[in-house]
Amino acid sequence: MKNIPSLFTSFTHDQCPAWLCPSCYNQTLHIHVGSFNFDTSAATKKRVSRVDFDHGDVSYVFSGLLECTRLGCFETIAVSGEGWRDEKVLKTREGVEVDIIDMFRAKVFIPPLPLFIEPEGCPPDIKSQLNIISSLLTLNSAAAANAIRRLLEILMDVMDVPEAQNLHRRIEQGLELFGEDAAAIHALKAIGNAGSHGNDITDKDLEEACLVLELIVKKFCHASPDLSDIVQRLKTAFTKRE
Repeated sequence: MKNIPSLFTSFTHDQCPAWLCPSCYNQTLHIHVGSFNFDTSAATKKRVSRVDFDHGDVSYVFSGLLECTRLGCFETIAVSGEGWRDEKVLKTREGVEVDIIDMFRAKVFIPPLPLFIEPEGCPPDIKSQLNIISSLLTLNSAAAANAIRRLLEILMDVMDVPEAQNLHRRIEQGLELFGEDAAAIHALKAIGNAGSHGNDITDKDLEEACLVLELIVKKFCHASPDLSDIVQRLKTAFTKRE
């Protein structure tokens, strides 16, 4: 995910992060003009009349549309989430000024945004599970962790690793296939187990898990191109007849 912002990245009402378009996989998403709407939450409305009310007590809910600006793509994504007020310290000639900015973070994307660019020949079951992980990532950390664990089970199937009593043993049975990357796969299994057991999982945990997931998917979930026709043509053209 190098140079691709995390789905947890916060943004302002007029500019979203350079996320990947789910149709063309280019970083060409923008907030559709006039589509972004937000309002203070019920908790904020209840607190606003208190004497000790502060801008840090403000929370928002929002909804809007993202659109791909790449010519010929036409993708549109519905997005919704939460927001807050943040301080930005500005240095001026007169000294220091504090600017109050409304910030937002998405919780739901429809359709889900890609976590990363998938490799050529990525199996359909892996692609489908990556979409499930993406759709849960910002919405429910435990469910997203469980979805990562499920992807490992699909990976075992794709790589024809024999069934075992549990996922740990199945990974161990695939050590010859996974080599030094077995440690990374076990790490993903660990975060999946944490989600199943109700342990706290932070945004950073999930962001780092997605980095490891990208490494595993790109290394083990692609198909080599079929070059048999090219090989035969070259063989026919350049093999000397005896």
